Amino acid sequence: MKLLVFLLILSCVFASGGTLYLGAYPNIVMIVDTTDGKVLERIPLVTGLPTGLRLSNDKKTIFVTTNDHSGVEVIDIATRKVTNHFVLNSETHRYRLNGAAPDPDGKVLYATTTEIIKHADRFEIGKPKYTVIDLAQQKIVKSVTRWSGSLSASWSPPRLKLSSLGSSGRPRSIFSTMLKSDDFITTT
Repeated sequence: MKLLVFLLILSCVFASGGTLYLGAYPNIVMIVDTTDGKVLERIPLVTGLPTGLRLSNDKKTIFVTTNDHSGVEVIDIATRKVTNHFVLNSETHRYRLNGAAPDPDGKVLYATTTEIIKHADRFEIGKPKYTVIDLAQQKIVKSVTRWSGSLSASWSPPRLKLSSLGSSGRPRSIFSTMLKSDDFITTT
């Protein structure tokens, strides 16, 4: 036990400072210096409250998903500027993003979404889907219906790992799969 405490203290002494990116209310990504906890910069977001941040494989870009309009924003780490932003919502269609992971090339995001369609007299809530969001086209280009329960996704080339939790909060199904473009159906 003493050795463990000693190693913990030693690691804290030799730990190098870094930079932390944090999503903050109402529409900001804060850049924080981890050595002293000071906020170095605030990056304003156009699409709303950040709910998820993912680092690209080359560690040059951060992909931000937002809640207000189901938006996606892309931040260049070198310049600390938003280089791309768009919303998935329209007048009659809304989406709830439940997590996203970029592909290795940073051209698409793999996400889980729930579509909500606005009718004249009601809202229709669709089934949760796996979706592919094309960052150049700024829209969902492919989707497939998935099973119920919470889901998280992470990308580790060439596999997409999908972890599902049932209503009890216990892992119901965890798998890793090779993905090809024909694994998804194209949406209209």
